[in-house]
Amino acid sequence: MENRRPATLWMSNRFISFKFVIIYLFIGIIWVLLSDKLIDLFAVNANRSLLFKIGKDLVFVAGTSLLFYLVVWHYSRQVIVWNQVLEENRKKYKELFENAEEGEQRFKSLFDYNPDGVLSINWRGHIINANAMCERITGYTVEELKNRTCYDFVAPEEVKRMMRNIKRTLAWEMLDYELAIVHKTGHSIQVAVKSVPIVYRGKITGIYVIIKDITEQKQTTALIEHMSYHDALTKLPNRRYFKERLSESLTASEQGGHRVAVMFLDIDRFKLVNDTLGHAVGDRLLEEAADRLSRIVRRRNLVARSGGDEYMVLLPVIHQQEEAEIIVNRILQVMQSPFLMDDQEFHLTVSIGIAISSEGEKIESIMRHADIAMYHAKEHGNCAMYYSPSMQETTRYSLAIENDLRKAIARDEFVVYYQPQISIDTGEITRMEALIRWNHPEKGQIPPGQFIPVAEETGLILPIGEWVLRTACRQNKAWHDSGFKKLPVSVNLSIRQFLQPDLTKNVAQILMETQLPPEYLEFEITESMTINVERALSILHELKSLGVKISMDDFGTGYSSLAYLKKFPLDKLKIDRSFVTEVSTDIRDASIVKTIIDMAHNLNLRVIAEGVETKEQHDFLHRKRCDDIQGYFFSPPVSVEEIEKKWFTVLQKG
Repeated sequence: MENRRPATLWMSNRFISFKFVIIYLFIGIIWVLLSDKLIDLFAVNANRSLLFKIGKDLVFVAGTSLLFYLVVWHYSRQVIVWNQVLEENRKKYKELFENAEEGEQRFKSLFDYNPDGVLSINWRGHIINANAMCERITGYTVEELKNRTCYDFVAPEEVKRMMRNIKRTLAWEMLDYELAIVHKTGHSIQVAVKSVPIVYRGKITGIYVIIKDITEQKQTTALIEHMSYHDALTKLPNRRYFKERLSESLTASEQGGHRVAVMFLDIDRFKLVNDTLGHAVGDRLLEEAADRLSRIVRRRNLVARSGGDEYMVLLPVIHQQEEAEIIVNRILQVMQSPFLMDDQEFHLTVSIGIAISSEGEKIESIMRHADIAMYHAKEHGNCAMYYSPSMQETTRYSLAIENDLRKAIARDEFVVYYQPQISIDTGEITRMEALIRWNHPEKGQIPPGQFIPVAEETGLILPIGEWVLRTACRQNKAWHDSGFKKLPVSVNLSIRQFLQPDLTKNVAQILMETQLPPEYLEFEITESMTINVERALSILHELKSLGVKISMDDFGTGYSSLAYLKKFPLDKLKIDRSFVTEVSTDIRDASIVKTIIDMAHNLNLRVIAEGVETKEQHDFLHRKRCDDIQGYFFSPPVSVEEIEKKWFTVLQKG
């Protein structure tokens, strides 16, 4: 069956009906006009004529009925078809209506419940409608948003860019961009924007502006970016940022004809602070050091933290070395000022290595040169050194020393020398100080100053220190057993040994192994080990409980508080050689030495001066009532054999 529209069917059936009427009318007229005449012509009599007329009428009635039947049958059949077509169309229209209604509801749901803000605007930028998410993003209600332009909510500096993007969208261009808008409360919000043209019957009638709040995302990205280029503790730029700036500076120096200076700074003995006072105090000191460095370095320059207790300074433009020298002096000066932590002063110094770029300098080389110079400066402490090519050889030598040092104990290359300490009044030996020496199989005897700092830095000082302690105790017991005068032996403790949790236990074990009475063992500590007073007091009292003696070495070079000094269970103070060297010629050194001697005696402590090399020094110390002296004026450190040979009669039990 043809699926034709009702109007078309009605026009077609009306034409068919019209044809039926014309045919019926034509036949009827002929039938009326001719039938009676034909009957009269062929009828024999009146009865037959009447019979024909009756038959004619019956035929007419039958024909008319048949024709009427055909017409009714035809139209009833068409009505059925029409009804079927109408029902089908009704169902289609209903389905289309329902689909349109469902689509409208879906669109409304998509609009109203979209997780992003959706604005419908006209070509002038006026807001026609907005969804609920726009309220959450902007702080304005939908009614407040309507009939205002979208430019009213855009940050002033972004309005022109927004206008340009609206024009581009009206020109059939879909856009994605980011924009700063102003929240109702006044703060700025970062949004991601997608603008889509609204098309109706082939024409653009408006724009959908879809916005998504990306403020938190942008803040997180900025934070990650900041963290990747900055140190978390000090907030200074980190090594990565420093290298990028250095790369730019080196490139600019090639074009500008100037030079670049790189400085590496290391806080001297900072590990001591961490080990004695804890990392919390150490972190605060690092923050304060970073703050001081930032204040004295100009804005165009850069201060960064490399890691640990190391900092870096970049001077991107210098023309003469003196310009770097000014910054170096400022750094040394500002770092010499005491750091105040919890009402306690700390004195820190820095070692600085400086490298100045040459033509064609690379990042890696200038940073390596500054690092090498810094480690050379650390050997002296509290100073700055410029890189020179000769330092490369020294650095390689230091690395070789470190490698050989790890094998020295196993190869039995260490030996202990002893230097006597003499009573200034009687001239008798009061004790022996044990001093380590290294007999290298290829380099010969290596001075302690060349390998002790390496041992401290690498941690090898722990097994080396334990070996010295055990060797000295064993040797002193052997002297006692051989009939020598029973004298204490003095052993230096490193900061790492001093802070070992099991120090007292190890000392007790060695005394038991060697059978040396504890009163014949003396430990020398330095002022720097007592920064954490409470911890130092605990360790010293534990050692004293064994019966050993305690001496404070290098006194006067640190910053011990006299209030704390009297609390320490000390037996002796040793005046540092730096004060003794010019004691007979420098009135200031002479005053310091006299003050130390008087103070020690007032605290019931013995006093020994080290580094005594001349008679003038000896005589001065004798006049100031120093108790003991030690130095080359009497004897350098010597081997066991030389001690027994040279001092046999002095030490022989008499």
